[in-house]
Amino acid sequence: GVPIKIKGKLFNAGIANAPIGQAQVQFLGHSKVAMTKGKGSFSLGHLYVDCSEVNYLQIEKSGFYRNRVAFSCENVKPNVYIYPAAHIDQIAAETDFKLDAQSGVLVGHASFNHSVKMQFWGPEERSGSSAPARGHDFYYDKDGVLNTARNRTSMNGNFVIMGAPEGLSYIQAFNKEGETLSYWPVYLAPSTINIYSQ
Repeated sequence: GVPIKIKGKLFNAGIANAPIGQAQVQFLGHSKVAMTKGKGSFSLGHLYVDCSEVNYLQIEKSGFYRNRVAFSCENVKPNVYIYPAAHIDQIAAETDFKLDAQSGVLVGHASFNHSVKMQFWGPEERSGSSAPARGHDFYYDKDGVLNTARNRTSMNGNFVIMGAPEGLSYIQAFNKEGETLSYWPVYLAPSTINIYSQ
């Protein structure tokens, strides 16, 4: 691994990007834990990190489910955005999907310039396989309102996948012709919110 030091800021994506203080931030795989200050700032380091692997910052705080956000070695001063439990509970109510201790949730944004379908597939699965996609994908309208009737992203780009199983899955973006536009590994944990941005 390579030695890095992370200096980031933590924000509440559900409340006008307000900074979050007194939250625990951990680099998964390392025992060091940082506590965010009043303006959301935190520092972790020096850490030895394998930048070829998928790495995560894990955040825990009262009023939030456990959140995981992918970390890139190319950005050691990240602005990290997480969602409070009330926001996730509202999504669960609107999608009529019960949160449970056996599956995770992914809240994501796809920045393609056209509509895409975002789904989870297993390591040995692709959209052409007989296995169903993992979890249940839902999308937001252009005005930012969750629309359970949509089956692809709007220009808003936001989506959520509920009930995703524990372990390694691949988040895939498909165009209207069913072609794969992107394919990225995501490690999911029960009762954990993964934040993903394409």
